[in-house]
Amino acid sequence: MGEIWREMVPDTISPQYNIGSQSVVGDLTWNPNGTLAQLAITDPINSNNQQTCNYTYDDLARLASDNCGTIWNETFTFDAFGNIQKRAPIYFTDPMC
Repeated sequence: MGEIWREMVPDTISPQYNIGSQSVVGDLTWNPNGTLAQLAITDPINSNNQQTCNYTYDDLARLASDNCGTIWNETFTFDAFGNIQKRAPIYFTDPMC
């Protein structure tokens, strides 16, 4: 198997991981206020590893949820002082199993 390394593709802010001659790429979509809206991962090596994660925020631009479909889901709530109060449920399915 080839060497695994990470690089930032010039003129973008999308992460790219190279394995031999193949590249696993994460395409980022941003909200107008600068928060991350979506991460779409393309994996030409193993299509089962491809996923799209969507992120939502509350009125103060704090992360409210991340949803990566059946692989990963998480929601957050905050107390009156802005501290994370609850982080549940966490669903994770290992695609390798």
